[in-house]
Amino acid sequence: NGERGREGTCRSAATQHRRCRAKCFGCAGLENVVQLRHKGIEVDDDNQPAPENVQTAAAPSTLFSVGEWITPTICPRKADPNCSNRAGAWISHGMQKNRDINELALFRMCFPEDWVRYTVLPATNEEIEGDSLTLREFYVFLGCHFFMACFKGISDRRLRWSSKPISMEAGAPYRVQEYMSYQRFDAITAALRFTDKEPPPFVDRFHEVREMINEFNEHYAKNYCPSWLNCLDKSMNLWLGKHCPGFMSVPRKPHPLGNEYHSIADGDDGMPIMWRIKLQEGEDRPKNKAGKWAFPSKFEGTNPNSKRKYTKTSTLMCEMTEPIHGTGKIVSMDSGFCVTVGILHLHDLGVFGQALIKKRKFWPKGCPGD
Repeated sequence: NGERGREGTCRSAATQHRRCRAKCFGCAGLENVVQLRHKGIEVDDDNQPAPENVQTAAAPSTLFSVGEWITPTICPRKADPNCSNRAGAWISHGMQKNRDINELALFRMCFPEDWVRYTVLPATNEEIEGDSLTLREFYVFLGCHFFMACFKGISDRRLRWSSKPISMEAGAPYRVQEYMSYQRFDAITAALRFTDKEPPPFVDRFHEVREMINEFNEHYAKNYCPSWLNCLDKSMNLWLGKHCPGFMSVPRKPHPLGNEYHSIADGDDGMPIMWRIKLQEGEDRPKNKAGKWAFPSKFEGTNPNSKRKYTKTSTLMCEMTEPIHGTGKIVSMDSGFCVTVGILHLHDLGVFGQALIKKRKFWPKGCPGD
């Protein structure tokens, strides 16, 4: 009973600590946003206009023509015979075959398994204590993580391997030792590596995960053909410590603290397959010894064909939609992407962009209104 009471106290204290951090760092109020920025934490505040839409009070609206609101009578996409409303599909086989295979086979089809075979396993086995990690054991290890993530409020990972009977008052509501021992799970966790590349000669705080993200994107670019309609949005990867690379606060999100990812997924036919992601590096984006971006984007500077300059938001929009350039497909976005130059850049690249228009102090540049 004493041990059970201490476990319950520890869990309550941990929960209270998380709530206090969320209260301090996660609120959307202006005062909290100012405090976050004062602490050096980057804040993605939806109440502020995108950088491209910022206007000074002294700038008269007559400096550029914004036209007027109209009801379109012709859809340029529908008028183009080369554009069709096709659902997303795997290049190797259609969705009908997918219905006949089990969940593990589906997951392996969606997962960059070659990267695991030829990078993760060899790099991990150089560090691991005990037997070498096999592909089968790797999937068991991953499955344990997925299963454990389904249950909240378990403060100590070791409780999932407890030999005590399952209790309503304390501990985990399940056990996973029948699949893998805690010692083996801990050994794999300590040795797990996501790249076999040597660190660069400059500071790159994302070096350990950069290859993983690139492999995920390349896997989908090679094996999946996105739907005619897609959705670009932001997602949060929860962190409780502010010292992780790229840590930021997005107050409007349910979990406002951690790493922010931009992701794009199918928006049609009830199959939201995410086919591209990008980690927002923020102030931790690395520069080389010459002081230039170590990993520059091909969508920075000026578009050589249209002579249109790229901006921060338009660069992101072009990067995320690269696999569907020249296809005439549609990408739908929230008001954070409502940047006129970004929509025009997408059009230059053969993608139809649409975004929700939201007024923040003033309408986005190029939109008629007071």
